[in-house]
Amino acid sequence: TWLDPANFDADGRQKTRLADLTAPILATRDPAL
Repeated sequence: TWLDPANFDADGRQKTRLADLTAPILATRDPAL
């Protein structure tokens, strides 16, 4: 998903950042985050 070509717009910018994908997982592992 993160490095999938569909995750980039016409200007080469990411649509979804890796931090956006990992945040929910990290929050369940450490609620203080």
